[in-house]
Amino acid sequence: MKSKSNSENESEKLRSQIASLETKLSEADQKISALSNAAEELEQKYLSLLEGSNEAVFIFSLTDDGIDSLLEVNEAACAMFGYKKNELLNLPIKNVCPPKIVRLAEEKRKGILKENDWNSFETVQIIKSGVKIPIEVRFKIFKIAKREIAVSLIKNLSADKETQKVLLHEKEFSKRIIETSALIIVGLDKNHVIRIFNKGAEKTTGFSKREVLGKDWFEIFIPGFIEEDMEKVWRDAWGVKHHSYINPILTKEGEKKIISWQTTGIYDDENEENHLLISLGIDITKNSLMEWKLKKSEENFKNLSNLTFEGILIHKNGIAVDVNYALTKMTGYSREELIGKDLIKLFLLEKYKKIVAEKISAEYTEPYEVEGMKKDGAIFPIELESRNVFIEGKEKLRVTAVRDITVRKKLYQKLHESEKRYRELFEKTEDATLIIEDKKFVLCNEAAVKMLNYKNKDELLNLHPAELSPVFQPDGKNSLIKADEMMRTALEKGSHRFEWLHKRADGYVFPVEVLLTKISTDDGKNILHTVWRDITDRKHAEKELQKLSQAIVQSPVIVFITDMIGDIEYVNPKFTEITGYTLNEVKNKTPRVLKSGYHSNEFYENLWRTLLSGNVWSGEFRNKKKNGELYWESANISPIKNDAGKITHFVAVKEDITEKKKMLDELIASKVKAESANKMKSIFLAQMSHEIRTPINAMLSLSSLLKDDLEDQVDEDTKLSFELIGRAGIRIIRTVDLLLNLSEIQAGTYEPIYERIDIYADILGKIIVNYKKQAKDKGIKIGIEINTNETEILADVYTVEQIFTQLVDNAIKYTNQGEVTIKIYRNNQEQLIVEVSDTGIGIKGEYLTELFEPFSQEEMGYTRKYEGNGIGLALVKSYCDLNKATVEIESVKGKGSTFKVVFLSSQ
Repeated sequence: MKSKSNSENESEKLRSQIASLETKLSEADQKISALSNAAEELEQKYLSLLEGSNEAVFIFSLTDDGIDSLLEVNEAACAMFGYKKNELLNLPIKNVCPPKIVRLAEEKRKGILKENDWNSFETVQIIKSGVKIPIEVRFKIFKIAKREIAVSLIKNLSADKETQKVLLHEKEFSKRIIETSALIIVGLDKNHVIRIFNKGAEKTTGFSKREVLGKDWFEIFIPGFIEEDMEKVWRDAWGVKHHSYINPILTKEGEKKIISWQTTGIYDDENEENHLLISLGIDITKNSLMEWKLKKSEENFKNLSNLTFEGILIHKNGIAVDVNYALTKMTGYSREELIGKDLIKLFLLEKYKKIVAEKISAEYTEPYEVEGMKKDGAIFPIELESRNVFIEGKEKLRVTAVRDITVRKKLYQKLHESEKRYRELFEKTEDATLIIEDKKFVLCNEAAVKMLNYKNKDELLNLHPAELSPVFQPDGKNSLIKADEMMRTALEKGSHRFEWLHKRADGYVFPVEVLLTKISTDDGKNILHTVWRDITDRKHAEKELQKLSQAIVQSPVIVFITDMIGDIEYVNPKFTEITGYTLNEVKNKTPRVLKSGYHSNEFYENLWRTLLSGNVWSGEFRNKKKNGELYWESANISPIKNDAGKITHFVAVKEDITEKKKMLDELIASKVKAESANKMKSIFLAQMSHEIRTPINAMLSLSSLLKDDLEDQVDEDTKLSFELIGRAGIRIIRTVDLLLNLSEIQAGTYEPIYERIDIYADILGKIIVNYKKQAKDKGIKIGIEINTNETEILADVYTVEQIFTQLVDNAIKYTNQGEVTIKIYRNNQEQLIVEVSDTGIGIKGEYLTELFEPFSQEEMGYTRKYEGNGIGLALVKSYCDLNKATVEIESVKGKGSTFKVVFLSSQ
């Protein structure tokens, strides 16, 4: 029994050591995770940008077989497809993943598709309502923490398709007008290369479109004697949005024709830069046709003005004379609703009316911004640009270009918000952030001031980085020389990351990680955006990690680490020593290489169920070494979680217990033999009980008969002999009963019957009645005190009766004078307690620990004063255990003893 206790202590100690090691491994994993925070943060920021996208974002999980499952979607995706988020995530992949993405994922698996490539295509998608919508899909593969995901950005092209149709229609319409117009319509770029040449131009000049497109207009059509003058006219035409002039051109036959031109620029929507000059010309060579052609030219120019997206207003003192189509579309009014109306009053906001009225008097008004109101009441920002024109040299009219700048204002607003967010990010980021220009700090945030323990930003500005550093860096290089080298590298490569030693204002030197990023400004300068991160804790963690790593390497137990799917990433030297496999032989393989076939599939399924639920699995494996030898190992396998609580790895700590198993098998065999011997003992005792009881009962019966028959004929000595025979027989029978009861308890064959009993009425009251005469014969008192109304318990009647019969019998036996007292009461926990106290001989303190051992007595041998076999109190302890009770003793030698039985539960 002592050997078994030592073994349990050793196991407990080992489990404690393993638990301690697991804690250290968990801390190590957290520190390792901290080292990769920068990369994970970049990924998280990228995913956050996707969530904020107006496009639908789908994130899929990838395996070697292709797309596995849908991991995440953003709100735009839910709105586009018409599903709630949880509905969308639970849809089959085919319902949310266009077939082409599945094919691209397959190409990726075959190595055709590179991870960093964006792939774009258009297709159609069926949404929840059953409608097919045209979509544009952009698809890319990323790798995050060794896990591949696919990100799909989907744009609804329904509106774009309709817009394209309208634009295509307008483009075709414009093209037909240009091609069919009798006017000479020519489009020239900045280098006066011909880009547009219509049929009117072909008819007038004799050249075909094919002969002149892509060639220089001046070289073909402008006579040499006016080329210098035409260059000036050309520059003037490019400098304004509308221009009129007359000049001669040469036809294919060499004939000179006089052409009257009206020009307008075609502007780029993004930067409003003129990139094409459209010239509408009329041949005025024949004076008789000049007036008609000029009139026709005006009409055609008006038609062409309707094709521009810029609103054109011709007015006299604010009263509209004519408007183009773009202005009607912009304001929501029809042409008839605008002509003849005072447009300043009609759609300008009140606060701008005075400003516009004042600007009308100027010959030319540069672009300025006001706000207008559409017919439906919507307010929108507009830009106005005006110029006076004269009709036939007399009537003065004013032409105003009206531009809707809503989109431009939104862009400006977004730019302003972007700059504001950047400044907030710059100031509020916890990392020290600075700007270096010409090797000096020109800007920094409060985190930089705090990191260096300076009073304010001004103390850092205009300093060289070396002035905030010790004289030398850890590699021995001078900080001034090395700082210049690091900045030069960043400017050459675009960015540079390295470690550096900085010095605080109080002289304390500490390590930082520095990231330098080159930024080019609008004026052509290169500055460096600088981020510092204090890595003092990281350096300390690296040292601690080194210690932990050495502890694992030198550990006397097996340690190995796997990834989420069970592939081995690390094993310590003890693993190689025990199994015979090196790290290279098992890396990226599962622990199945050790599988012996001894355990069932259910065994391993239970293991994985436990681990994936986040719990620790403990158990034993019978595995196979590299040389084929079988061995036993005790294992504790724990999941390793990241900061988000997600399982990333598993760590196993194992011990070779082959020899321990052999010892345990031997112990089990010994236990079986002992149990067999114990059973034989019980059988022997049962047989001996029968063999002893039968003749003893016969002797007692015959002795009783002889006593009755001869009582009047014998002397007192003979009568005493009969009495001694009776007491001896009863003693033998009681001893046999106690032996049988002890044997039954030790063999585990006794079956208790639990029922509700009253400890006083059913047990103690009867015992006191039975022992009153015996106490009286010895001249001692026996009594009972009841201090509770609740005396019921759930217990086995026979064993409870035996407990108190033995305790009362012992109390009377070992008390020569005084009293025996029984007390019944309940403690603060409402547990029922029975105390049996006496004023007897008491027990030595050193013997109390052995009191309840079988056959144990304070006085042994033939010289002992009191009868007894040392079985009674052993049975009391066993019977208390059966009834969920404890027995305690307090005793003083020569003064008496108190036995306290506490029933732990009355239920």
